[in-house]
Order: sequence, then structure tokens, then C-alpha cells
Amino acid sequence: MANLPIQMPLIQAMGYGNQGYSEQQSSYILAQSGRPVILLSSGTFANSTGLMTGLTALPYVPLGIVQVFIFAGAGIPASGLYWAIFSSTTSCQLYTRFDASVTPTGITPGAYAGGTSEVTLTTIRVPGKAVGANGSLRSTHQWSMPSNVNNKSLVMRLPAFWAVSAAFTTVLAAQSIFFLKNRNTELAQLGYGSFGSPYGSTGNTLPIGAVDTTAPFDFTLTGQLAVATDFIILENVITEIFPSVP
Repeated sequence: MANLPIQMPLIQAMGYGNQGYSEQQSSYILAQSGRPVILLSSGTFANSTGLMTGLTALPYVPLGIVQVFIFAGAGIPASGLYWAIFSSTTSCQLYTRFDASVTPTGITPGAYAGGTSEVTLTTIRVPGKAVGANGSLRSTHQWSMPSNVNNKSLVMRLPAFWAVSAAFTTVLAAQSIFFLKNRNTELAQLGYGSFGSPYGSTGNTLPIGAVDTTAPFDFTLTGQLAVATDFIILENVITEIFPSVP
């Protein structure tokens, strides 16, 4: 039996928890990460302790300790995120601790089939009262993927509000942006999201939400492969808060 994978990353403003904020303050970065989170392709488990080979080649060798999503099977009891160190674009060693000090055990050597279900790559927790009655949230992200005819689907999701998604085929990279703007109350907002230009016009009305931002809420970034031999890399995330002003 393999060790359980680590939990999905929860990026949260350090030192504040969920006790709420004063509405009268400057804009600030709520969450920021340049550590790639990779939805791995199918490949091979070379041993019982998490050495993976035969992966579809990434566009570069990731530096340092990164995170990878692994589907259940081959002795992996549950799908989830592991830490990993890459030795090449097609090979990595899995770990169950953030400091890469413990490897998984009980993995069955042989083929790793991967998967095609939607998976959460990052969850960003927004503390209650962080936005304020007339404040806003902005989150930007960069992604990499292989260029082929298969769909690679990316989703920005506010579970209590709505989701913005796009499916890519013959591209190598994408950038996305997500806005949430409270509309004179902490209980209602307008939203906008794009995997292209954030500015311009549209024939659609702006999404109207009813998220209670006086309580903590989550914003997630997910990925889904149509073919398990592909990969998706969430390269980086930066989420900013622009609180209400007097």
C-alpha cells in the first residue's frame, strides 16, 4: 500500500487566518507562487518507491521541488498531489513530504495509466471580509501544455459563483485572468474571466453572483486531459485583493 499523497495546496494569506480584515487598507498580494504544479502524463513506475520514467516530455526540466498530480492505481490508494524532483523532462522521483525527505512505498512497478478526470491543481482561500462592500479580487496565472489535436481543458472556478473554462489544442502556453468585484455589498458581485485578453467587449452579460464574502471562500484552478499521454503545467499564480476604500 502506498503512502497517502499530500493534500491539495491551499494558498492563504500568511499570518491572517480567516478572522477578517478592515475594509480601509491598500491593495495587497493575497497569494503568490512560482512553483509549478503539474498534471502528469501516463508513464512508468520504475520501482516501488515512486521513480517515474517514460513521461511525455515537459518543455523544460523543472527546478527544485515541484508538485505533481498522480491518479490512483498501481498501488497509489487515492488520487492527489505529490512532491517531486525531476532529473529530466521525462523522469521524476515522487515524495510525500514537502522537503523531499520521504518517498512513497508499496507502488507496483510497471505502467502508470494516468487519467482524464478534472483535477484541482490549486485552491486559494480568500479570508472573510477581505474584499469589502466595494472591493475586488484579481487572479492571474500562466499555463503550459503540449501542442497537438487533443483537448487540454483549464478551468478557473469560484464554486459558489461560476466557472470560466477553455479547451486548448495546438498551443504551447496560455495566460488567464479572473476578476470578482463586489457591487456595493459584501453579498453580491460581478465577475469576469478570460483565457485571452482581459479587455474588450462581449455579447454576454456580466455574471452576477451572490457569494457571501463576509465568510471565507475558495477559488480553484483545475485541469483536465482528453488523452492521458498529455500534461498540463500550472506555472504560476498571483492573486491580489483591492479592498473597499472610504
